[in-house]
Amino acid sequence: MKQKLLIFAFSVMALALGFDFMSTTNPIEGLLAVGAVTSAMAQASPVGLSPSWLFCLSLTTVKRSPCNKTNPGGNKKWLAASCEDFTRAWPEESDVDANGYLTGTIPLKPGKAFAEIEFTANTAKADYAKEGDEGHQSYKHMAESKVSGYASDQWLALRKYLNMRFVLIAKHGDNQMVVYAHSEDGFSMKETHTTGLKGSDKREFTLKMEVDGLNLAPPILGPTVNVPVLV
Repeated sequence: MKQKLLIFAFSVMALALGFDFMSTTNPIEGLLAVGAVTSAMAQASPVGLSPSWLFCLSLTTVKRSPCNKTNPGGNKKWLAASCEDFTRAWPEESDVDANGYLTGTIPLKPGKAFAEIEFTANTAKADYAKEGDEGHQSYKHMAESKVSGYASDQWLALRKYLNMRFVLIAKHGDNQMVVYAHSEDGFSMKETHTTGLKGSDKREFTLKMEVDGLNLAPPILGPTVNVPVLV
């Protein structure tokens, strides 16, 4: 019933616009006529629609990991780039293709590249969460890893993460490259170190990073996207 009423209403508005334009050749008067018809019909019609009717997309199936295919956890590699090294906001929803992959060239400034964070095996994880009440939701990205040792080159490399923000690309256990954080709202790193209590204890850094209020869950890089990496 609601659908029929909507079709009737739009038909009447179209007729009003066309009739007034043909009579006066003035499109402004035609628009005013549509506004008058719309207001009158709104007063007489009981039809009410949620604002989301015009904006929400139809749902599609959320599939589980397919049969006969592995789904390994963990991370194989981390790559980080300073937010200042990008030429524009990245990644954006417009960079994601119809198959759900980030495509195109990573917009880094000339001569800039990603640096690797060489974490201890089986210590790195990257997470995200959709947070907030309905109508106020956004995404939070998080990552954490361990780095063994306490050497001068490590000290110098981690010093560069002081009071700066960065984008992280994590190579998952299944070899997919996934982008965390955003060039205009990047990760901020917190770092701690412990010597342990005795010789058999782990002497290592703990690196933690997070950022919230993002528009996207971590997007997956398309298989043909080139990631420039510092040698």
